[in-house]
Amino acid sequence: QQLKFWVNDQLIAEAEFEPFFGNQIGYIVYNIMEISIDELRVEQPAPEEQLVQTVQPTPTPLPAETLEPLPEIKPETVSASRVALVIGNNAYGRVPLATPLHDAQAITRGLEALGFYVMHAHNLALPEMETAINSFLGLLPGREMAIFYFSGHAAQRRKENYLLPVGENIRSEDHLLYEALNVGDILTRIQQAGSQASIVFLDACRENPDLWLFEKGLWAMFVPPGVAVIYSTAPGTVV
Repeated sequence: QQLKFWVNDQLIAEAEFEPFFGNQIGYIVYNIMEISIDELRVEQPAPEEQLVQTVQPTPTPLPAETLEPLPEIKPETVSASRVALVIGNNAYGRVPLATPLHDAQAITRGLEALGFYVMHAHNLALPEMETAINSFLGLLPGREMAIFYFSGHAAQRRKENYLLPVGENIRSEDHLLYEALNVGDILTRIQQAGSQASIVFLDACRENPDLWLFEKGLWAMFVPPGVAVIYSTAPGTVV
């Protein structure tokens, strides 16, 4: 389906229709914006002009070799006092990234040399990221140090940051609520998990031309006690 935008009977733009909440049409207006509509006319093609059958595109599955699922980990089998979760996501469809896998591998080797038990995975979809984080949180109680490192795409929406999994069709800010992971929630859960000290590395302040945003980079978040957050760029900027 196509959206066509006309101003004074002149066609100015066309775009694919991406429904957010059902099939309704509306406006998103933030507190720094004003909008004025003189006349709004919404038309639907006559039945004979519509397609007889609409076929929804099937998401292209990621190649099997790009996925690295984490094995089930039992906390009692991990004796190290320092634990880490390292995720590198680069297979972002039309906008793949060049460095996250190499960065994540380098971080893993460095942490292992320092005596950390490291959970390492790359190119995780949303359910896999949630599973990895839950497994990591299960290791934290009583540990001396916990580190979470994420390299990939991230974005901010209304002073909240989100980590982007692979394989999702995230094209606008509203998609982040349902198809990405809220960093603030992750920080709270890490703090509540009970390690003595925790560090979160967000190597994720990259330009994403496939995602429409009001604000670039990440927001400087409130950080709960016992947790430190390290960004790869200054707040509101991108690499």
